[in-house]
Amino acid sequence: MRVLLTVLLSFSFLFAAPFRIVTTFYPLQIMAINVANDIPSVSVENLTPPMTGCLHDFSLTPKQLQSLSRASVLVVNGLGMESFMDKVIHRYPKLPIIVLTKGLLVLSSNGQSNPHVWMSVPLAKQMVVQLSKELSAIDPLHGESYRQNALRYEGKLQSLDAWMKSELLPYKGTSIMTFHEALPHFAYEYGFNIVGVVQQEPGSEPSAKEIVTLRKRIVEKRVRVVLTEPQFSDKIAGMIVRGSTAKLAMLDVGVTGPVKDSAYLDMMRANVASILSVLKP
Repeated sequence: MRVLLTVLLSFSFLFAAPFRIVTTFYPLQIMAINVANDIPSVSVENLTPPMTGCLHDFSLTPKQLQSLSRASVLVVNGLGMESFMDKVIHRYPKLPIIVLTKGLLVLSSNGQSNPHVWMSVPLAKQMVVQLSKELSAIDPLHGESYRQNALRYEGKLQSLDAWMKSELLPYKGTSIMTFHEALPHFAYEYGFNIVGVVQQEPGSEPSAKEIVTLRKRIVEKRVRVVLTEPQFSDKIAGMIVRGSTAKLAMLDVGVTGPVKDSAYLDMMRANVASILSVLKP
């Protein structure tokens, strides 16, 4: 009987209809790739192209919107990250939507919930748990596979978080300046104190007066590092640190990158190495 059940289960996987997981942008795509890893008939696709920044002001093209007609489920970040969701819901009212930040305790920036939660590894881990739970409910045929894949990835995230906290502990309380409002969760989780933001609004460079103010703050708050991002030019940040003891360090906020299961782990390890390269004596 057990052999028969195994055979029947194998055939059910073999002839199962394709289950297409569509994610809204890169960090969610990497999470979904790990949770859906090597499951027959389950695919992961990303809705938006590689971004130079976040999705706050991104508008879907008609072709991208049409591509959702083939989706089995849409995985979104939430917290206002995807400004196009009203259009998606209007076009596809029956499409299941998984909001990965649902129920998370998040920080606020400028009076609004900061959506860049994946920059905290513990919060990223909670997002993976949420993804596995809801995928298993929507697609129960593959539920056990989702759960097992998620458990393996959660273990890797747990190890990553422990390593990061150990490496960065000696610099707890260090004052930093960031390029834009993408790092409050990272700073809170790993003990940094953000005392200034170079780009208050996405796509808007600081005025000459604001640059002077930021320079003064670097001196007053004894800022040791200004974090730039690979998706943006560091020209303005370089102007701000000129003549001070603060140094520039590149920190990737994970909106672009290689499509592979280890991408997030690799990115966060590289971020720690970048910060330590300027903070270590």
